[in-house]
Amino acid sequence: MMNKFANDGFVNQEHMLSMDLNRALNDYVHTSLFVNGNSKFKGFTKLQALVDGLLIHNERKGFTNQNKFVQKVYKEYFLKGQRQQSSSTDNVINAFVKGNLLYVMGWKLLAIGKGAYVIGNMVVGKYNNVKNSGGKKWIKGEQRYWGVQGNGFKHRKSIGVLNSLNFMNINLYDDVSVEKSSGLDGVFSELIFLPMKMSEEWIQGVHYLGTLTDEQWNRYDDNGNLKEGEVAITNAELAVIENEVKNAHGKGYTPTDQRMIQQYSWGKAMMQFARFIPTMFYDRWAKEDINIYGEKHIGSLRTVKDLVEKVISGDLPISQFKTYRANLDPETRKQFDSALRGFAMMSVAIFVGQAFNLETANELTGDANYLVNLDKLEHKFVPSSVQTLNNIGKSLYPF
Repeated sequence: MMNKFANDGFVNQEHMLSMDLNRALNDYVHTSLFVNGNSKFKGFTKLQALVDGLLIHNERKGFTNQNKFVQKVYKEYFLKGQRQQSSSTDNVINAFVKGNLLYVMGWKLLAIGKGAYVIGNMVVGKYNNVKNSGGKKWIKGEQRYWGVQGNGFKHRKSIGVLNSLNFMNINLYDDVSVEKSSGLDGVFSELIFLPMKMSEEWIQGVHYLGTLTDEQWNRYDDNGNLKEGEVAITNAELAVIENEVKNAHGKGYTPTDQRMIQQYSWGKAMMQFARFIPTMFYDRWAKEDINIYGEKHIGSLRTVKDLVEKVISGDLPISQFKTYRANLDPETRKQFDSALRGFAMMSVAIFVGQAFNLETANELTGDANYLVNLDKLEHKFVPSSVQTLNNIGKSLYPF
């Protein structure tokens, strides 16, 4: 079994440093089920033909870069579970990245900071939810998530719906917690990730539920199960909804939206605690384009930039603002309104912080708007593990 497990490409034998047969068996059963499926789950081998077909299509069309991504991320990483061939340097970097994660999340933020960072994470998450979806959808999502009804709270349906749609059954910290841990290591890892995991389930769960239409929501009973006779939401529809949520809160955290840079040890080190930044730039400044779902996308701040340029050049009088907005296509208008909501919330937060001298309000405003917080943005461009190594060096050699 051990030889088959290694030879199938799911793991390198050199990585099986211990003879923990219980862990090896669990890994083998889990991986076999994922790949081959059973009577209830088809398994991802069914996707192999689709991925191979996409590779052939891209090759014929000359889409070289897209083919590299599909081959590396979908076929090798996601379907086959293959990782880069590790050198001793890669092993050292990966170990340090994992150690840095445990140090930052477990010691600095949880033990010393008492988990207060979760409050900031929730505020930023709610800011992005309201900015991208609007207040009405956010309130609807909160009501659905907590089960707010006339006769009290019924949280069961929302959790059932999220489980039925397989949303949030994901890993927020990539390989660190995907790698199965046992004993005290596993207990400690689960403990330090728990605050962030719970806050993200609330943030993204609310956003997801608020995006569902009333008709989609009503297909499910009070336990979150699809009602008899109802048609399930299609995978294509779910993919579009999930993409909207991930565009607001960050990509690169799940096996299916990995960036190619994350397949390498140095890439993971560079992106640690900063995977949201590429998503943030894409959400704010992306040029007009068609995404993988065939929908138009344009950065929210770019839509405002276009308006400002027209006003400054004299092509658009301020009095024609409402007409200008009404004539925008639906997607551009959505992004335009998103930018205006972001400006409005940021202005209120800045006013409150300055008027009442609330440093916390100022800090949270900066956390939610990295593009105008140059100090934090500059800080993020230095990999977290490098910062930790530098701090260790200063503590050992203060002079």
